[in-house]
Amino acid sequence: MSASRATFEVQVQKDGRWIADIVLDREDDARNAAARLFADRKCQGVRIFRNWLRADNAIVETQIFCETRSVKENDKLRIGSVDAIPPTCETDGDYYGFASRQFMNRIFRAYCDKVFITPTEILYDFKEFKRLQDTETLMSSAVDRVAFLQTQNSG
Repeated sequence: MSASRATFEVQVQKDGRWIADIVLDREDDARNAAARLFADRKCQGVRIFRNWLRADNAIVETQIFCETRSVKENDKLRIGSVDAIPPTCETDGDYYGFASRQFMNRIFRAYCDKVFITPTEILYDFKEFKRLQDTETLMSSAVDRVAFLQTQNSG
């Protein structure tokens, strides 16, 4: 099979609709792209079509891969209820310390349970930290709540 006669179209299903995402020349690249797209938890499905150009210039489309899942729309994630905070972090050791991680666990409990991670992973793995930052308004809500609690008893 000549690579110039076949292309591979990767389609993504979101909100019940299939949308063409990318067209690639190699099947390996298409499968890698499909796996990367399916890693998004909001993605309901991915499929790959091989488009073969025949000698008479007609295109034969064949589905070579399809994977779907049901995606339930959860309520908006919220920060946990906290009324007291640990002492202000003065050093890196305080920031990474037990009291800090315990507080993070309380405030981000719903998020941590949903994605199966711990506060330690959020602190040490930038990818997890970035994913938390990109999740709705959790980070900004948590920062706002902590700032309020820290300034509540100060002059």
